[in-house]
Amino acid sequence: MSTLRENNTELRCRNKQLERDKLEWESLRKVFDMKCEEYIVEVGIMEKRLRESERERNTLQELLQKIIQDKIELKQKIESYELDLESSSVWSKNTSLYAKFDTSLTGSATNSIGSCSDLVLDANVSNTL
Repeated sequence: MSTLRENNTELRCRNKQLERDKLEWESLRKVFDMKCEEYIVEVGIMEKRLRESERERNTLQELLQKIIQDKIELKQKIESYELDLESSSVWSKNTSLYAKFDTSLTGSATNSIGSCSDLVLDANVSNTL
């Protein structure tokens, strides 16, 4: 009978230990499940942010391409205007050459026309003499 009692006592102790282990494992399982749920929510948030970032990146890429295209168009317009300006100002450069030359002699651009005409008249008079 004593062996039976010892065996019974030993089984009860083992049963209590298994009950404690079961509770501990259940507790750990709940913590694990909660962490998994947190991670799932966090992954969902990160995926949403990733999608938003991708949309923003695409939008910025489109804007950058538009800006580059606009810059190219503006540069072409500027070059075109510069060519137009150069071609239209060729004759004005020739006429302004006299003004620049005369300005260096007389000191004022307003007297350049009169001074040039005086020089031309003086040259004509000296050629006729």
